[in-house]
Amino acid sequence: MANLDDSEARNGPLPDAVSHKESSTFTNGHSGCHEATDPEKLFDSLNQTYSDAYESNAAQVQCIQKLLSMLSPGSRVLDVGSGTGLPVASMLTDAGIAVTGIDISSAMIDVARAKVPSANFHRCNMRHYRPPNDEKYDAIVAIFSIINLPTSAIREMAFKMAHWLKPGGLLVLGTIDFTDVDQAEGWPADPYGEWLNHHFMGQVIKDNVFGVGQWISLLRSADIALVDAQGSVFAAEDKGIVVEPECFFIGRKGEKESLMGPFCPSNAGMGLSQYMLNEIEQQIIADRDELARLLNGLPDVADISKGRIRIKNNEIFILPGVENGAPHHNHTQHVSTQVLDTNEAPKSHHLQHHPGSSVFMIRPAPFNDVVTILNNVASIISHSTLHAGTDLQAAVAQLQSTGYTDCRTHLLGDEYIDFSSSKYVTEDAIKLFIQAFPVDQQNPRRETIMLLLKAQLEKYFANQKHCGGHTDRIGFQRVVLIARREGPGVQATP
Repeated sequence: MANLDDSEARNGPLPDAVSHKESSTFTNGHSGCHEATDPEKLFDSLNQTYSDAYESNAAQVQCIQKLLSMLSPGSRVLDVGSGTGLPVASMLTDAGIAVTGIDISSAMIDVARAKVPSANFHRCNMRHYRPPNDEKYDAIVAIFSIINLPTSAIREMAFKMAHWLKPGGLLVLGTIDFTDVDQAEGWPADPYGEWLNHHFMGQVIKDNVFGVGQWISLLRSADIALVDAQGSVFAAEDKGIVVEPECFFIGRKGEKESLMGPFCPSNAGMGLSQYMLNEIEQQIIADRDELARLLNGLPDVADISKGRIRIKNNEIFILPGVENGAPHHNHTQHVSTQVLDTNEAPKSHHLQHHPGSSVFMIRPAPFNDVVTILNNVASIISHSTLHAGTDLQAAVAQLQSTGYTDCRTHLLGDEYIDFSSSKYVTEDAIKLFIQAFPVDQQNPRRETIMLLLKAQLEKYFANQKHCGGHTDRIGFQRVVLIARREGPGVQATP
């Protein structure tokens, strides 16, 4: 979402809700509880009741007080799942902090605007949010706001929030230690092992079964180091809040670019060759508008509307512009925009290092859904997995060694592989994904891989349905690296 100020008008209702206050799916399974299916309607109805219940949460208040002790007046903070603005946005603005809050509930946004008029609140789905003008925040607060997502989407939000932070910025995460909830409430996780029935304000909702260690490991993978942690138990029985074993984390963003992650030890390797993604990548529904925006203004790409760029098989080719039906050529000397094959890291002899030149390449994001599915299968069959950021890291190192001092990464939009025209979505996805593995038709291992793909895809689509998302598409999120060379320097060796 490029401009939040018009997000409500542009996007309208956003069905795939994403927080404790934006809860996505509910099942009837507890005496006295009823089923709710629309997240916005649910939290519109809870509204002030929710705020009243959690405003008395002493551990939450103490966590925000700790955050304030680490921030300077005038710092910019994003409140993800801001609800009615109480107590988080209220405490922050009272201390002179500039707050932007996002939430999916229109009613809660209306209350927040009235109660905390000095903050800026916008109705939007957090997974669709984009900071305006690629803004970076001094801190991001996400209190009970991403626990209703499937694991893949939690990873997505972790890397996105890390990307939105300035180096040294702070992430405040409030969550429930769901390894203890089954003991507190006596309800097991569902057969997928990802969801736990959780009694919440007269509802039975499903939350992700994440423990403390998993949260810490996930934050580390996005280059966020834990600096403070606090555990507590909260209950407000009179307001429908049963005993919740809660955890509040404060992490600090490092100097690394999160979109080049994950940054943690893994068995990642090149066994699952990126060349094997070619057949899959050809099916991507690309975010061409965002790509055009990113490339606009680069040498030789100044006018996207006149046909100076085309995308084919996940590669970008710069074409001569067209004016009045005739090719228009850029005659500026020593200025060029170069394209790197998206399936390999740049090689020195491929680059022309002229002052003012630019280079860009596209790789899967660290939370790319397709890569996650393939990696899950690959790890089961003892096949090397694909590390999403390896090539970007290698590219930056190579480019910096040849004078490209300005290297920046950008996240493209909601790119995906579309199966909406298929009658048998899972089956057709298997046929496409099996092409990533070097196994011929006669190899008995092929059947095993197809069964594993089937299990992963069924789980993926079930999770999408559970969260109100698309059940006929699979995300293929990508990152663009743009490097600029502004002065004279080392020339490439032929």
